[in-house]
Amino acid sequence: MTTPSAAAPADPAEPSSASRLALLPAVGVSVSAFLLFALRLAGWGHLLLALSLVGAVLVSRELAKDLALIGVGITIVSTTSVVASVDWDRFLTIGAVLLLAVLVPAAVDRLLLRRRAIRFPRARASRGPASRRATSWPCPSWAG
Repeated sequence: MTTPSAAAPADPAEPSSASRLALLPAVGVSVSAFLLFALRLAGWGHLLLALSLVGAVLVSRELAKDLALIGVGITIVSTTSVVASVDWDRFLTIGAVLLLAVLVPAAVDRLLLRRRAIRFPRARASRGPASRRATSWPCPSWAG
């Protein structure tokens, strides 16, 4: 009969305490978006977003970079009301804000952080038989 060793390897499927700790800032960012957009509590939502980003810095700098990009997008969207309206000025305002909420974090990621964490699927010219081409996103039949 053998006894289990004290230094048994950890189960790779079991999350480490560091990854569990990293969930707290990520959940905080998610809850801040809920406070901002669903409950319309701007002060509490921005406060929780800021505290979550500070917590992310304490856990991991890479996590903080990723959550900061998400936070920038959330903050940009929170600058305008996203209440549905059929007026052209509201339509264009919301469109511009949502465009900025995507482009600003992507530009910060590429130009300031010098990495490519944010990627967008795009159609490319075929470079071989159709059997070799693979799309990473579903392509409707009418899209070619």
